[in-house]
Amino acid sequence: MESIGHSHITEVQLGPLSEMRENQVWRLIEGEISHLIHDRIPTMYSLSYLYQALGDRAFADQCERSAFNALPAAFTHDHWGHQYLTVTNQPFTCKLDDPNPFWNTGKQSIMYGIVHALLSPARVTTKLPNGATVNLTCETAYPFGPNLYYEIVASEPFTLHLRIPAWVDWYEMSASSGRDKMPWSPDDPQEIHTSDTLVLDPNTGLLSIDLLQYSRVSLTLTTSVRTEPRDNDTVAIYYGALLYALDVGQETTHIKLNSSRIDTTSHAFPAKDAHDYNITNTKSWSVAIDPSTLVYHGPGAGPHSSTDDSNKNSLSASTISRPKQPELKIPIWDYEAPPNYITVKTCEILWNLDKGIPSAPPPKDQRICVEGTVRERMLRPYGSLKVHMAELPVMDLSGFD
Repeated sequence: MESIGHSHITEVQLGPLSEMRENQVWRLIEGEISHLIHDRIPTMYSLSYLYQALGDRAFADQCERSAFNALPAAFTHDHWGHQYLTVTNQPFTCKLDDPNPFWNTGKQSIMYGIVHALLSPARVTTKLPNGATVNLTCETAYPFGPNLYYEIVASEPFTLHLRIPAWVDWYEMSASSGRDKMPWSPDDPQEIHTSDTLVLDPNTGLLSIDLLQYSRVSLTLTTSVRTEPRDNDTVAIYYGALLYALDVGQETTHIKLNSSRIDTTSHAFPAKDAHDYNITNTKSWSVAIDPSTLVYHGPGAGPHSSTDDSNKNSLSASTISRPKQPELKIPIWDYEAPPNYITVKTCEILWNLDKGIPSAPPPKDQRICVEGTVRERMLRPYGSLKVHMAELPVMDLSGFD
């Protein structure tokens, strides 16, 4: 079974697609509603290995979904605190009262205490089987920005493979390479490639580019907001590799560390920086959304512009320049740090708690807006929201101004 943040839940038990399922951070393929912290890294490794072995780009897409959503959502911005369980609909974190909703963990479980297959900034020096030495640098703000820019120096011609994720609506690639050092001389023969001159492998998602010794490659990925249906007439919302969740605000309180779980006498015990946390929402969490009003804001937003066909044959090294990348805050997974967000029309509905956490939402035909609560709300990248609502009930709000 799979969750929207990509953590498999089947290590513990099979279960339905529910907003209340608990799941540890380890299992990062796609679990249910929550994620075990110790499952995420092994699952990412498994997914990347499966892509390497089988060549199905769905595995690489799932690995990125895990890395950019389930993993950062379980850690505080300074990485000193993490959650054992992450619940998809989790508007607050605290020590839970009886009865405990989780069958095999404690009441403090949700407290925070040369193929470029997985896209990210990279610098690689490697030797290929044909003996060629390749030095490659990729500059990008991915998954927060749509542009990837490569500068490559190789001792011999070679083929570069770039993965195009399945969620991409449109992409533009341009590459220029020559045998002389950059900048190329006018007499240096160059090889020019564009998106139109290459064929994308529909299974692996790879774009293969034959390059000479000195190359520049620019890749732009464009997409749109997409929703995935979940249980109980709810949806998960994605843009690119990122899952988005309702921003419910957050107020963080440090509390005394539960020292019964660890050996505090160890010389390695980081008493100064390790805390347990209560995180309280400061905005209402019990809302429904109208998916038809979802609008993305941030890098990559706006109309897609492509190179004019008449100019593609005249591309040169000078036209393939370093794109402007969005400036990213550090730490990027802190609250309100990512430059991306989505707006949507919402209204508050009557939605109860069950054993201290949100229950399944009311059936679709019983969802009624609380008077005066229709307003635009903001969704942010799931990994930056330590409290969040990520499986949201849907309503038609077209009759409300």
